[in-house]
Amino acid sequence: ERDTYLQAVARENGVDEKQLKKRTNELGISQDKNQEKEAVKEAFNEEKRAIRINSDGLYNAQKIILSLLCENNSLYKKICDYISPADFYEGPPRKLASHIFEMLGKQEKCSNATLINYFCDDVDSDSYAELLSFEIYGDHDENSEKLQLAQTVIKIMENRFRARISADADTSGQDISVTAEYINFMNNRAEIEKKIRN
Repeated sequence: ERDTYLQAVARENGVDEKQLKKRTNELGISQDKNQEKEAVKEAFNEEKRAIRINSDGLYNAQKIILSLLCENNSLYKKICDYISPADFYEGPPRKLASHIFEMLGKQEKCSNATLINYFCDDVDSDSYAELLSFEIYGDHDENSEKLQLAQTVIKIMENRFRARISADADTSGQDISVTAEYINFMNNRAEIEKKIRN
């Protein structure tokens, strides 16, 4: 049972299973379930620090989404069923995403200029300008834009599920519905990407 749990934790969080088992064993896990969960969590956190997971990738993904939505407001309809402002980092990214999603949900025109004007008196106005200044490199035709959008939405959705699974592991028990939603997402991932691209 413990090996199955460790395999699931390693797979879901993108860490090496052998390293996780090694660190867990080094911590001298007892058979007590609460101590075991704490030891697995500690081993996972140490492994995470050791490989220095790069969170800048998610921040850049969020910047891509915000930039694409400002450049092409019609893309909102393609993604609004899959991500929400809650999927963005707290602070300026989430506040900006909330305002963009609200404007586009009301079918109002949204552009970098209107957003910078709206947030010009805000304490974090420089952060908003930086979030909206993301340069999209390479081919910039409609197909490449939709491909980039689809891949970025998938990345943000994956992060949402990883965060929920990780938070679930921190609680007293694993919520099967979170795991079931994640499996459903993984099974439908290609279909979601296809819908966004079309």
